[in-house]
Amino acid sequence: MNFQATRVLAVVFGCFFVCWTPFFAANFAVGFCGESCAVPPGIASLFLWLGYVSSTINPLIYTIFNSSKNYWQ
Repeated sequence: MNFQATRVLAVVFGCFFVCWTPFFAANFAVGFCGESCAVPPGIASLFLWLGYVSSTINPLIYTIFNSSKNYWQ
């Protein structure tokens, strides 16, 4: 049981990391080197929405990894 919980947690954390890294990297770059490193507003908005997608993916991950009910059969 612990292995499956560890695997689900790893997948959730991985998705969170992948989805939020572009947003925070872009903001860190602006804070570090100023407006010369700023990304265009459209790309910045895309990075923000990619972070929001992380919250949308979580229920899907938990549904896919749920061993007590297999929704796909």
